[in-house]
Amino acid sequence: MNLRFLSVIGALTALVLAFTLSSCGVGGSFDPENVVNSVRVLAVRADKPYAKPGDTVELEMLAVDGRAAKTRPMRTFWLPTICENPADDLYYLCFSTLFSGGADAGADASAQGVDAGAFTGRDISAFLVESPKFSVHLADNLITSHPVVEGAPQPYGLAIAFYIACAGHPEIVLPSAASRQSPPIGCFDDTGKQLGPDEYVIGLSRVYAYEEATNANPVLGVIKYEGKEIDPAVGITIPPCTEDKITDCPKHKLVADAPASSQETNPFDQDVNGNPLREQVWVSFFTTVGRFGSDQRLLYDSTAGRVTNGQDVDLFAPNKPNLPTDGRVYLVIKDSRGGTGW
Repeated sequence: MNLRFLSVIGALTALVLAFTLSSCGVGGSFDPENVVNSVRVLAVRADKPYAKPGDTVELEMLAVDGRAAKTRPMRTFWLPTICENPADDLYYLCFSTLFSGGADAGADASAQGVDAGAFTGRDISAFLVESPKFSVHLADNLITSHPVVEGAPQPYGLAIAFYIACAGHPEIVLPSAASRQSPPIGCFDDTGKQLGPDEYVIGLSRVYAYEEATNANPVLGVIKYEGKEIDPAVGITIPPCTEDKITDCPKHKLVADAPASSQETNPFDQDVNGNPLREQVWVSFFTTVGRFGSDQRLLYDSTAGRVTNGQDVDLFAPNKPNLPTDGRVYLVIKDSRGGTGW
């Protein structure tokens, strides 16, 4: 949803939060998570939140370039090789199969991985899939080849896809043995300078396969601004603020809802009597200008159902004259089993 403080424009976009590797930040400032002022990947959405062996799952990354000065365009990539069933489901054990010749590579390094030693210090864009979308084909034996996990409600398989958003180009960065959890890719400018977390994100999307369990993506319903339903294709206008502190600016209320059909039964979760519980469903808020007073709101509780109290979130206009007055608000809906909607 576009947000303008002087006139009205807009289009709604919503997304699911994706896991980002701990070595990558969300920006160089101490702004709250809902402020998008750097290169960010806010979402990776799967068209099948729970898939089956042999399925092709379509992933879509939503990356946002919130930098004030966009000296180089942001580009989005996927590693072309999928990592299936790494030991103990640990993502960093994928690196030795995706990149051969690295510090953590051993005899099991895959022949189809990028030769890290040969390509260190070189642009590897040509070896990656440059697109916000990516197709993951799951092996027919993805479940049967996964070790049995004691306590798991059902046997499952796991495929991991890695993505990159970079305001430059990606290069191999060989990690030391002491930093085996760090991804062996960095983002560089044309002079060879490695860029920081404001201009680079690498993350992953986990795709789970079950024989029986299913899950549908939740959907957003009515969105209200100051108590009135709004058209996300039109957007909203907020009066500018001149207070020294943004938290002293007037609070503008935004509320997002979802239909009851967005909350499904969770067969993996039971109450003390053995009855299956329902999913939790929540919405998250992001903005490229101003800020929200809170990052998230719970829409559906696993036991109580729809949450009716305290659903509004405060939206503050930017309070500095040099900040942009046009921006975009992103609404994220997610359920506790990896489903997403927008």
